[in-house]
Amino acid sequence: MGPAIALTAWSSLLTGVNTQAVGELGNIADEWRNFVGLRLKEDVAFLQRLTQSTGPDQVLAAYADFWRKAGEDYSNEIATMTKLMTDMTNKMAVAGQSATEEASTKLFYREAA
Repeated sequence: MGPAIALTAWSSLLTGVNTQAVGELGNIADEWRNFVGLRLKEDVAFLQRLTQSTGPDQVLAAYADFWRKAGEDYSNEIATMTKLMTDMTNKMAVAGQSATEEASTKLFYREAA
């Protein structure tokens, strides 16, 4: 097998997988950006609540509510990100398989010619 044939085979494989990866990584980045934005709003609201607290009971309640909500939010985000990454991996595997089959077909026809 000559270098040109090998380069063609690898090019087909990498192009298909990389195109798929870029789109999926964009989805993951958007999800994370949205999550961080929401969490920052929660952090600011927590600080405002603390500054408006007039006694120790209110401070403790603010902290308890903040950490409960943060735990829920991060837990949900971990589940969401895990799903997005699993979906991305599955799609990339399919794209990689298709690209491998396409490259093999091109390689077979070039060698036969």
